[in-house]
Amino acid sequence: MKKSILKRVFTAITAGAMVFAFAGCSGIEKIELPNTLTSIGENAFAECTSLVDMTIPQNVTEISQGAFMGCGFETLTLPMNLKVIEKNCFNSCGNLKEVTIPANVSEIKSFAFADCACLKKVILSPLDAPKLGSDAFMFDSELYIMPGAKGYYDDNWAVYYISGEIYGDITVPVQPGSTTD
Repeated sequence: MKKSILKRVFTAITAGAMVFAFAGCSGIEKIELPNTLTSIGENAFAECTSLVDMTIPQNVTEISQGAFMGCGFETLTLPMNLKVIEKNCFNSCGNLKEVTIPANVSEIKSFAFADCACLKKVILSPLDAPKLGSDAFMFDSELYIMPGAKGYYDDNWAVYYISGEIYGDITVPVQPGSTTD
């Protein structure tokens, strides 16, 4: 199976039969998710090693533990309504080179991006540093923050190298109604 289109209107890939829904489907390269989706359950797409093309709908507010662990993404822009990046969510995504974390994220839990050996660029949109779990990123990842951002030089963030501030050449998703001065 190279491509899967989920046309049925549903809001969650969680609980019961939907936990581990596509886990281990190594032949899937692309999935089109419905815009009605708001929640992606635990290990839903774990070990979909060929999955390189998927847009997570902007309405998604929750991506559970291990949901995309071991997937084949190279770049990833998370949905603007996401609030927490759960433990092991993108752990072991060995091809992941760049990720953009939206402004609404208030917490990145332990090992969220651990063992992503190719992850070199992390664009952090939150102006206030999210709470950070242990070993959330690889230590050689370069972290980029928004101008005027606070808290990234404190506490748990101190173990990471903040490469610099983001300026006009990088597009970052913005919550509707917010300002970016």
